[in-house]
Amino acid sequence: MDNRLQRYLSDHHASSAGALVLIQDLIDRLEDGEEKEFLTGLKGTVEFDQENLEILIGAAQLDTSLLHEMAGTLSAQVSRLKLAWEGLDPGKLGFME
Repeated sequence: MDNRLQRYLSDHHASSAGALVLIQDLIDRLEDGEEKEFLTGLKGTVEFDQENLEILIGAAQLDTSLLHEMAGTLSAQVSRLKLAWEGLDPGKLGFME
């Protein structure tokens, strides 16, 4: 199997895992309202996407790369720090980003 496909799927899977961390962090900071409802829906969409990626990876008999998973987690943590610097509360720049 083409390792470019494996790299692409693995990168996408790792990025979605990082996105879920950031989305959940924002959901946890919000009171009930439109923003929380939107982010909850977005989280469901990303989870659905991630499940489909796992199906594709399995169907193609590929594995996710531990290196890509670690890079995705690290990227999410760095993004979280950057956004926290700007402020993740509603109305702050980090929340808008």
